[in-house]
Amino acid sequence: MVEVLALAFVLILVAAAAQAVTGFGFVMVAVPLLALLVDARTAVVACIALGLLLTSIGWFADRTQVCWRPVLAIAVGALIGIPIGLSVFTVLSQQTLTLVIGVAVLAFTALLTFRARVPGGVRTEFVAGAVSGGMLATTGMNGPPMVLALQAADLPPLVTRATLQAAFTLQSILAVSGLALAGHFSRTSLAVLAVGTPALWIGWGVGDRFFRRLSAKRVRAIILVTLAISGLLMVRSAITTG
Repeated sequence: MVEVLALAFVLILVAAAAQAVTGFGFVMVAVPLLALLVDARTAVVACIALGLLLTSIGWFADRTQVCWRPVLAIAVGALIGIPIGLSVFTVLSQQTLTLVIGVAVLAFTALLTFRARVPGGVRTEFVAGAVSGGMLATTGMNGPPMVLALQAADLPPLVTRATLQAAFTLQSILAVSGLALAGHFSRTSLAVLAVGTPALWIGWGVGDRFFRRLSAKRVRAIILVTLAISGLLMVRSAITTG
């Protein structure tokens, strides 16, 4: 267990740094890799809680840059998506959940790789909130729908990052509350949460220092390769387990 928690610390640190640099990616990097160390359900619960802490840090740091219209539209959509996602999360088996997460990672990676575009506006942001809320509660991953919606808004990089952190935080508050009420926090998920909390601060600090120094293209490529590999590993794990 000590070795698992030590590896979890490193994975969470790296994932937090990725979020600081790109504005998203923490849960997409952390969940599939952490699920290879612990079970998928524990990984999802722990990462949603850690994601809440991380995005709160980012939101506070960039609070003056937040564009509130898309945040509110996404939050309203999440009120519909999160309860549905929690229901699905409760009934899925570990094997099925692992497979769903793996496929979702690969699908989102493809969307980001080919720079899919959607029309801008409140309707798009509302739909993105509903879809991302459902995905958050089921797989822990809510980034891609919101990233696609905010890309359509053509906001400056710092405003995009700040707006994403605010939207992530509001969704995560709803999801963590639902998971807690449903009794999904296990001893293992709480242990991962405990060791992961300091890793968040360190990772965000490191990533934030390099936010304006690193090539966005290089960081994006590293994240996409990591996501593709982790998604394939999760699909393989689900298939071989069965």
